Amino acid sequence: MKYGRILIVGGSSGIGLATSEYLKDKCAELITVSRRPAPFGKWIKTDITKPVELQYLINEIGKKPIDGLLYLGGTWEANAFTNQYSFEACSDDDLQNVLNVNLLGPMRLIQALLPNLRSAETPKIIITGAAIAGLSLTGGKEVSNTSSMIGLRGLVLALRETLKKDKIGITLLKPGYIGTPEVLQDFKSTNTPIEYAIPLNDIFTIIESIFRLSNRTNINEMEVPSML
Repeated sequence: MKYGRILIVGGSSGIGLATSEYLKDKCAELITVSRRPAPFGKWIKTDITKPVELQYLINEIGKKPIDGLLYLGGTWEANAFTNQYSFEACSDDDLQNVLNVNLLGPMRLIQALLPNLRSAETPKIIITGAAIAGLSLTGGKEVSNTSSMIGLRGLVLALRETLKKDKIGITLLKPGYIGTPEVLQDFKSTNTPIEYAIPLNDIFTIIESIFRLSNRTNINEMEVPSML
């Protein structure tokens, strides 16, 4: 099944890279967006946090319909998820960058691409957050990152109301650790069992299921923790 024109933000590494590789032959056109080179699809070098570069991206896309917009990029503070993390030691630039990439980035990108999404037949937006955004799992101590993840819930819920007249689906996907090469390497270095990582194929199955929905239904958010 071909999924039309898919745009993936964060296609140079992690879940964005893995998803780009998986979808490259399953869509009519794949556009990957990142600061570093992305090996799959048509790569457009863009720093989403910079308005000038965002405008360049919009100009490059032109009036092409966007059937699927996947915001799979993300960042966190220095020393995040380690014992060396300190909120007091975080610089203002660090805190702002996390919010710009994780929250303002998808907000501005969706706003800019609304005409392209409206012109597609069954447009879908998928944004990845993290399982801690649901507050049903142990919350993270990384202040800016956790704030941005919870902020994504508000973004998606508000956009759900804003976009439903256009029948644009939008879903916040909140996984635990996904088994990308980077995560598996981290697990190896800390002797963490790989069973704590969610298989990539499970994430791909969820993404494809969302793509296959009609424009009469929507999944607002989905929390996907590992079984452990």
